Amino acid sequence: MTVTRTRPVIALRYDLRATGFGAAHADLFAAMLDQASYADQQGLDRVHVSEHHHAPDGYLPSVFVALAAIAARTSRVRIRPSALVLPLHDPVRIAEDAAVLDVISNGRLDLTVGAGYREIEFQMLGRSFADRGTRLRRALTFLREAWTGEPCVFEERPVLVRPVPVTPGGPKIIMGGSTPKTARRAAEIADGYDPASPSLIEDYLAACADIGRQPGECLPRVGPFFLFVSDDPERSRAALGRHVQHEMRQYAAWGRQSDLLSAPTDIPLEEVWTVGSHQVVTPEDAVDLIRGFDPDSLLTLHPLCGGLPPDLANASLQLFVEKVLPEIDREPAQSADGERRERWTL
Repeated sequence: MTVTRTRPVIALRYDLRATGFGAAHADLFAAMLDQASYADQQGLDRVHVSEHHHAPDGYLPSVFVALAAIAARTSRVRIRPSALVLPLHDPVRIAEDAAVLDVISNGRLDLTVGAGYREIEFQMLGRSFADRGTRLRRALTFLREAWTGEPCVFEERPVLVRPVPVTPGGPKIIMGGSTPKTARRAAEIADGYDPASPSLIEDYLAACADIGRQPGECLPRVGPFFLFVSDDPERSRAALGRHVQHEMRQYAAWGRQSDLLSAPTDIPLEEVWTVGSHQVVTPEDAVDLIRGFDPDSLLTLHPLCGGLPPDLANASLQLFVEKVLPEIDREPAQSADGERRERWTL
C-alpha cells in the first residue's frame, strides 16, 4: 500500500562526537543503533551519518562501517553517508564498499558526496587538497562504470567490482555543497543536489536548465540544525547547553579555518540558544513548526548532538514519535503491507 506523504522527509543524522563531559563512544554507537531501529519501526524515512577526520572528539571517520551496522538493524529506512568526502578515498574501494553495503541493505543505500573543506583531513590521509574537485568528478564517473560489474580501468588499474549492487546502476549519487560551483557540478554529473543553503537550489535548477538535464532529487533543508522536543524546554536547555556549545564551537572553528564561515568560535554558554540553529520546543510547537514546511523538503533530527547522553536523546525522540509524528502524518502510520505499526519504547 502506498501512503501519500504530507510532511517533510524526516531523517536522523549522527556524527558521534564524544565530548569528555557527555556519553562515551561505545554508548553513543549503541544508542545510534537502537534509535535507528526505532526510527525504522516508527515511520521515519532515513538515517544519515556524517564523516570527518582528525577530530579530537572522535567525529565519525568510518561511514560505511557505521551504515552496515545500521543496515543490519533496520529493514525499511533509507541509509546514506551525508556527506562522504569522496576525494579522501580510493574510488575503487568506495565502489566495492558501497556495492557490498547496497547488497546488505537490499538496495536502501544512497550516497551524498562532497569535495571536502578541511585541508588537514587530506594531509592525514595522504591526498591532494588542491585538485579535490577534479578527482571528485573522475571518481563519480568511475563509480557508475564499476557498478555495472563489468571489467574496467581506473587510472591504469584493472578493476572488477563484485558483487554488483542490488540497485540497478548502483546507488544514487547526490552532490553536497555550499557554493554555486557545487550546484553546477551537481547538474552536470550527479543524480541530485543537497546544498547546505536552500538558496543554492535555484542555482542548481538553472544549471540543469542550461545544460538541458532533468533535475534530480533536490530537497531543501528545513528547520533548525538541532531540534529537541521536550515537555519542559527550560529544564532541557539547561541540560543540553554544553553539548550544543561544543558542536557550535567546533563547526565554527572548522569553517573559519577553511574561509567558509565567519561565526565566532568562542560562543558563551548563555548565548547558544539565541543563535537559532539549535532549538528546544514543546511537542505542540514542533507540530506547528513542521506543518509549515513543504512536503518536498528534508527535516533532519540530530538526537546525539555533542555527545548528548542517550537517555536524554531517547526521551526527545520518543516524544517526537508519539506526540509530533501522528499530528503531522495526515493518514495513520502504516507499514508497506497496510498494517498499522505497533508503537514501542526505546
